[in-house]
Amino acid sequence: MLGRSLGMVPASDPHHYAVGVKEVIGLTPEQINDRFNITGEEGAAWLFAGSPSDGLMGGGFLYTNKDSVSLGLVCGLGDIAHAQKSVPQMLEDFKQHPAIRPAD
Repeated sequence: MLGRSLGMVPASDPHHYAVGVKEVIGLTPEQINDRFNITGEEGAAWLFAGSPSDGLMGGGFLYTNKDSVSLGLVCGLGDIAHAQKSVPQMLEDFKQHPAIRPAD
């Protein structure tokens, strides 16, 4: 703020920033291998556009760890003010997407 007040730093544009949320879901290595069709030291990483961020600038991600899956989304800060849903609700909806939710 001092730099901005002295004219040394330009004003921030919210369209140049994003907010991200991530949930880590614990699973056994066997569950991960079975659900993602991987073996041994392999892993999986998926990227998603549009749907996770409710059509706003942003997207989602999923990647496997040894005993967990990281699932999250990123949404442009300038677009959040126009969002129909909160970022936590977007994440909850993303978890229910057919590509994410485990088959019953």
